Amino acid sequence: NVNLLRDKSILITGATGLLGVCLIDALMRLNERGGNVAIYAVGRNREKAYDRLGIYFGHPCFHFLEQDVQTGLPGSLCVDYIIPGASNTHPLAYSWYPIETMLVNLKGTEYALNKASECGATVLYPSTVEVYGNAREEDVFTENYTGQLNLSTARGVWADHVGERFKGLFTIYQECTAG
Repeated sequence: NVNLLRDKSILITGATGLLGVCLIDALMRLNERGGNVAIYAVGRNREKAYDRLGIYFGHPCFHFLEQDVQTGLPGSLCVDYIIPGASNTHPLAYSWYPIETMLVNLKGTEYALNKASECGATVLYPSTVEVYGNAREEDVFTENYTGQLNLSTARGVWADHVGERFKGLFTIYQECTAG
């Protein structure tokens, strides 16, 4: 229900990627209808952000933050929702630079979860079909489907694979250390 987002604030990392741009477009459309959603778009390159999202620069609900997710998230910023979407998603990038890709995914997820803990924010972790791996012909993709992941391939370092596992482990760690 998109009405739950009205008058809320959302931090989106990977703002210039396909998923980030689509989410920002949808949220800005909601703002056109009185949504009053404050959007904090995090990306590494202001020029690229302006090329992709320039129509929103100057809008009172849109805030671009030039920052690499591997260096943390703004300390003073508190939001209602965090969507960690930063990752290398180009097949050549994650096959040539698997360690770097994995580190972006891990550090970005770690900082998003820490920020959520500080703010009491909800993390909306996006997933694509990649999180489920290769399907067998009879498989149907649902949220409970575990798929057949092959983490020994170059695609195994992508955000959905690494981030989902890290998020689960991080949550378990927080529960263990809190009690």
